[in-house]
Amino acid sequence: MFNNGIIDYAQWYYEQTAFDIGDYDELSHTAPSRNSGFVNHWCPVRGTDKRRMAEDFLNFIMDADTQTQWSKNSPTLFTNKNMEYATDKLTEDLPTNSEEAAKIAWPDFSYVNSNFEMFSDRISKMEANSG
Repeated sequence: MFNNGIIDYAQWYYEQTAFDIGDYDELSHTAPSRNSGFVNHWCPVRGTDKRRMAEDFLNFIMDADTQTQWSKNSPTLFTNKNMEYATDKLTEDLPTNSEEAAKIAWPDFSYVNSNFEMFSDRISKMEANSG
């Protein structure tokens, strides 16, 4: 889509863009010098009858060996202190220890949570009007 002139600007996960940008001569990216990249939040869904499967999956993705292998293809901020990053391509951008992570301004979702119903209503209206 970039190559055929359809897209001029796009939002993407910082660490993946920074990792891959060298593969595309016609693309560039701009981001704050200190950022958290992208943080996934994984959890079992309340009331699921597959809780054990969800917990097994969480244990798998939190394993040091899994995160080390994962870092070969996804340059993200991992949580297991025993994992080893497969590349140092982003060490200047992403925190690699707790002290560095503490310096990041993490989002405060309390505003979103306290206004959840309003946002949910707006999203529902947008969905209804888009079809």
